[in-house]
Amino acid sequence: MRVLRVAAAVLALAFAPSLARASDRLDLSWSAPTECPSPAAVAARIEAELGADVGRRTRVTARVDREGDRYKLALAIAGRGERVIVADTCDALAASAAVVVGMSDREETTASEPPPAVVASAPPPPTREAPRAAPAGDRVRLLARLEGLVDVGMLPVATPGGGVTLGVRSGTVHGEISAAAFASQRTSADVDPSRGASFSLASAALRGCWTATRRIEVAPCLGVHVVRIGGTGSGARQVSEGASIVAGPEASLEVRLPFSEAFGLRAGAAASFPIGRQAFVITSLGAVHTPAPVALHAFVGPEVSF
Repeated sequence: MRVLRVAAAVLALAFAPSLARASDRLDLSWSAPTECPSPAAVAARIEAELGADVGRRTRVTARVDREGDRYKLALAIAGRGERVIVADTCDALAASAAVVVGMSDREETTASEPPPAVVASAPPPPTREAPRAAPAGDRVRLLARLEGLVDVGMLPVATPGGGVTLGVRSGTVHGEISAAAFASQRTSADVDPSRGASFSLASAALRGCWTATRRIEVAPCLGVHVVRIGGTGSGARQVSEGASIVAGPEASLEVRLPFSEAFGLRAGAAASFPIGRQAFVITSLGAVHTPAPVALHAFVGPEVSF
């Protein structure tokens, strides 16, 4: 018999968090952790809210679960819907449950939809937000590009070349500086084809660009274009050589086809307007070459940003 009494006591403790209490006015099923108020204490609070003239029996099912350092109450009132209440303490949940049940009982009509969740605790203290990281597109990035080029206008005929460009980019704007060297070429004097000159060409440019589109980037650019033209005479006993440095404004349009965020293929075309063009002259034969007033050049090459 003593064993049976011990077993009964153990079972009573195990099921203590979930008990039911009934009265003439209230039928309460209360399930909660052991640190919460007892079913009798909760029922007393609810009956105090119901008042003496309730006129009908109220059936309430309440379940309290612990979530981290807070408590959540699922409250179901027969025929009147369900509520969810969250609080810092279980005692606050019991008080809130009594208020909600009392209010619902005094309503003239049954609500078809549950009201918003009632939070019995005070709002948590404001927290300081960590600084937000800059969007990926707004970070400052470096870029590098190898180029194949062609120039029309600075030498007698169109000239291929190669170059490299370095730059910096932030958001929709980027700046770049480039340098290039072109294949040399020879031209002859019209009046004496045996005499002429060989020319070399190197260039540098500084430009700023604004990206007008996103996926396939289209960017108009403005900048300064500087070239060095070297000439060496040929076909005479005594030949001379000279060089001319010409600079002028440049307008260009670039298009970038992205393969990924870091890699892409960029192409562009530009027009430069050299100021102070100098003619290359062979004595007694006259000028053999003068740079054009408008020079055109185009490029294409792979680009990496990091």
